[in-house]
Formats: sequence, C-alpha cells, structure tokens
Amino acid sequence: MCRCAVEQRTEDRGQWTEDRGRQVKKTLREIEWKARALFERVLFFFIRAKKLDAEKLDLSSLKSVLVVRQHNELGDMLISSPMFRALKEKFPGAKVVCVAAKANLPVARGIPFIDEVVHYDSKRALRNPFYFIGLILKLRRERFDAAIVPCTVSFSLTSAVIAFLSGARVKIGGETEDVFYRNGAMFFNVYLKIKKAGRPQVEINLDYLKPLGISGVTDKSYSFSVKEEELERAAGWLAAKGILPEDVLIGVHPGAGKIENRWGAGNFASLINLITENRKAKVLVFYGPGEEKLKAELVSGLKQGYTVLDPVPLLSAAAFMKKCSLFVCNDTGVLHVAAALGVKTFAVFGKGSPALWNPPGEGHFSVWNPQGVIGNITPAAAYDEFTKQAVL
Repeated sequence: MCRCAVEQRTEDRGQWTEDRGRQVKKTLREIEWKARALFERVLFFFIRAKKLDAEKLDLSSLKSVLVVRQHNELGDMLISSPMFRALKEKFPGAKVVCVAAKANLPVARGIPFIDEVVHYDSKRALRNPFYFIGLILKLRRERFDAAIVPCTVSFSLTSAVIAFLSGARVKIGGETEDVFYRNGAMFFNVYLKIKKAGRPQVEINLDYLKPLGISGVTDKSYSFSVKEEELERAAGWLAAKGILPEDVLIGVHPGAGKIENRWGAGNFASLINLITENRKAKVLVFYGPGEEKLKAELVSGLKQGYTVLDPVPLLSAAAFMKKCSLFVCNDTGVLHVAAALGVKTFAVFGKGSPALWNPPGEGHFSVWNPQGVIGNITPAAAYDEFTKQAVL
C-alpha cells in the first residue's frame, strides 16, 4: 500500500474519531437537558417557599448567613467581595459561609470576610445523589438565619435549590431585566426585582443585602489576600531574573476564557511596545494552561526584553501580580484578581462594558469598543486611551 493511501486512511480515521467525539458530546448535552427538564417539573410540583415581607423582617440578631456562589467564574467571586465585607460590618459576630466551585476555592478562601468555604462539586453531585444529600445535611446543621443567591449573568437553578434546601429562615434571591428564570421566585421567600439599567455589577450584588437592612454601602473595593510566604517566593524568583522591587514592572496576560473577550496577543505586544518606548519598565508575561500559542505570539512581537511566568496555581500567580506596577489584560477574571490585590490595571473591553464590569475605585483604566467588537480596537487607539487617562 502506498504511503499516501496510508496517510489518507489515518486522516480519515482521525476525522471519524473527532466527529464521533462531537456526536457523543452533543448526545450527552441532550440527555443532560432532558434530565434537567424532568428535574424542574418535579421541583415545581413540590417546592413553594413561603413568602415574607422584606420590609417587616427582623434580622437584627442574625448569627449566620449562607451565600451560594457555586459558579466557576473567577471574576464573579471577587466582584462579590464587597458584599461579604458589608455583611461582616453589619453583623460582625455572624458566621458567613460561602458555597463555591473548585475553581473558586482559592479565591473564596482569600476573601477575609468569609468564615467558611464549602466546596460544591457539580459533576460529583450529578453522579452521586448521596453526595448532594450529604452537602445539604451539612448546610442544614448550621441553621442559617439567611441564605442569599446573587444573580449575575445567568440564573442558577442549582444555587436556588441549594439555598432552598439549606433550611435558612430567610432565602433571598432575585432577577434583573435581562437575567431571570420563569419560576425562579418559588425557591425564595424574599424575591427582588432589581433594576440593572447600566449599573455596575458590584452594586447589583449589594442590592441583595437590602432585606437584611444593609444599604448605602460606600466601600465597593475588592478584597483578596495572599500569604506572605507566596509573596516572598515571588520576590525571590523575580530577583533571580533581575527584576527588583524598585523596578517598574508591567504584567501582561493575553488570555481570556471567552473567545469574544480576547483582543489578540499581537495587539497586546504592540501596545506593550508603545508603552515601553518612552518608559523604563520591565515586562512579565502571564499565561494560563492551554494558552501556549497566545504566549508565543505575544513574546514574538515584543521588541524589548521580557520575562515569562509559566502557569502556576492561582495563589502563586496572584503573588506575582501583586509585585506588578501595572497589569494589562482582557476583560476576564485575572483583571479582578489584580484589582483585588491593589494593582493598577488597564483592560481591553469588547462585548462587556467597563461601566458594568471594570473594577471599582481609582487606578483601574480601560479601552472599549462600544459596538462590542474587541478586534476593532487598534493598538494605537488603545495607547491613545492609555495616554489620555495617564495610566503610567
């Protein structure tokens, strides 16, 4: 058999395997949606939370509160940190518990206003109902006075069910004009209709605290701490690379979980070149697992020297971010990590508006395409905004 025929058969077999894999994934998704639809019908039949008047609630002696935040989105967890701070300031003696996904455990544990983080493994819960039952029993033993489910970009049925089954005396949920669920109110005895209307997400999260008597919150900054040993380890690594504490260090991260939020590694390289053209600064390149091509494209376009930090655990990466004078990135989770660490940021926004998603407070700058097409922003336009806003 000729070599070209063998190669063609190998290519065909590979294509068949790929097509088969896609079909299996599609079938599994269909099964998941059908199972979810059946589950919802059962819930609708059995679940009805007794409604309470938010204005007549007496929670002055609140001793424990549960916040269900079991999404994987890193930024959403950090955007919630002002809410946890406000809870602790209003009820300093109360125990604050957060339900979080594995991806967000390091972040939740780094928010100083959370007393306990409970891990929720969604895949395990689907495979093993006894795991889910055990989780609910653990939560019920806490006898929570209140449970809160903040709603960001989507309504989470899982979060609503966890809050309802937690046994909390008051269960607070809600919806906005563009994020709602047909029967979402049945899980909560206090259900809010929150006006979004161009407001920052951090403010929307704080609205969920109004039934607890918390309003007019002024400190909307993020909170996240890194252990001293991590900071010392990062400082030692940087010193070995010739980067000292007195140096101006620009961190740049070209990745983003959502493809539509990626500006392009080549664009970031051009922007960094413009920034460093007339400024004495060193560059530290960050990238995540699976983003090797983005990293390679970025460093190939840089005109000056740079140092690359290969993927490390989040808390270690945060320690390196903390050492930066400026962090340049897309509209993605690492933007909020840097902001929570008190690092100055410059983010490129496309689909999402910085008015809604840029970190609050001073020192957080951005460039945005109002049409929502991030690729329409040129490096020159981004640098013009960088200069106008006197970022560095």
